[in-house]
Amino acid sequence: MSEQEAAAGSQFTPTPAAPEATEPPKKSGGAIKKILGVVVVIIVVIAVKFAVGAGLGELWDNITGSVTTASVGDCVNEFQDVDDAKVVDCADPEAKNKVVGLVEDKFTKAAFSAQMAAGNPCSAFPTAIAAIWYGTGTGTGDVWCLAAK
Repeated sequence: MSEQEAAAGSQFTPTPAAPEATEPPKKSGGAIKKILGVVVVIIVVIAVKFAVGAGLGELWDNITGSVTTASVGDCVNEFQDVDDAKVVDCADPEAKNKVVGLVEDKFTKAAFSAQMAAGNPCSAFPTAIAAIWYGTGTGTGDVWCLAAK
């Protein structure tokens, strides 16, 4: 029997298999994973803002020379308004005043103004000739007592 005869004489003719219906692979929580990812990013951003926020504010104050960073012995430029007062190097020609005392968290702005009108909120520091009050709102603030450099 030749090969052609064998093929023709076979009892079975293979039928092509019907293609199986294939479904696209299921996404296992794709949308949920994206939402959770966004929520996690938001939480991290908020945590960083609150955890580092105060530190960044203090860093900015140090960079800009804000008087709120002054310690006893630091020098301050000549100023007309408290917002213009800056910590400067004592060798700097702008240095006109030196911090001789610090009264922390004692006076409200109104009490400080009354003390300035009545006398000197820095009476504990006899060489003080000027004072700077720095605080927020109606709460108490800090007073930097300054002497001429």
